[in-house]
Amino acid sequence: MSSSDRILMVTPEDVVESPFPHVFKEPFVRPDLFARLKAEFPKDDYFDRNTSVGGRAGRDLYPGDDLYTELLSVSPAWRELADFVDSQDYIDLTLDLFGAYLEKNGCLAEADKIHYSQWVEGRELLAGKSTKLGRASEKLKSALGMSAGSNDDFDQNEVFVRMDIAQGAPGYEKPVHCDRANRLTSMLIYFCNKQDIGMEGGDFRVHEHKTKKHIDKYERHPKSADTDIVASFEPRENFGGMFIGCNNSYHSATAVTKSDRYRDFVYSSVASRSMNLWRS
Repeated sequence: MSSSDRILMVTPEDVVESPFPHVFKEPFVRPDLFARLKAEFPKDDYFDRNTSVGGRAGRDLYPGDDLYTELLSVSPAWRELADFVDSQDYIDLTLDLFGAYLEKNGCLAEADKIHYSQWVEGRELLAGKSTKLGRASEKLKSALGMSAGSNDDFDQNEVFVRMDIAQGAPGYEKPVHCDRANRLTSMLIYFCNKQDIGMEGGDFRVHEHKTKKHIDKYERHPKSADTDIVASFEPRENFGGMFIGCNNSYHSATAVTKSDRYRDFVYSSVASRSMNLWRS
């Protein structure tokens, strides 16, 4: 596929394997498409009108939201990106980038069997699973020697995609963590430069555990003091990244302490309806 045909400007050669397979790059989206996405990024009132509960940044448009559907109906650029992301083509790109790394990093799905299935992960499902409850359940299963993800009826090789369009406000922060254990990969795309919106903080950081362990034994929510920062990225226009969701895919977002405007970004995940894709 030529660069003029691509949606995302990433290749297997861009992948960094350590401390977990990831790629961060600029430009991340094909420049002509990004320019249209930027011009058609939903105005603040889209998020003001969204009263749905349960979100990453507090101001989010999720698949299944009426306003998400409205945006895709009036914006050709966002429809183009959404159609690509929510498709087998995006899964094929994901596997082209990371398929060779999945088994060695503890993935329970098989790269040659992973396939796309359309499904909408509604807000009610996310809101119904508190982070604290999830962590407590994970710790209990680990203490009992149970392997999460082997006790449901969903095919771990059948995956869906969710793309959230979001705005971050002052106070937004994410401590060191891994994403939900049913996430095969995650993707971020930024739509603003820090200096243009007067933002302080909000950097994305990649972490590595100070203690080397077997991939099955890493805790998914370590203490910050137990990790080292190995990379830090400032949000900027058309900078983005993708990474796998293995047990040591540790990352964080520093607190946004000041900002004149919202930080515009996209989060997308390839995920399974199975509870866990990673050995533990």
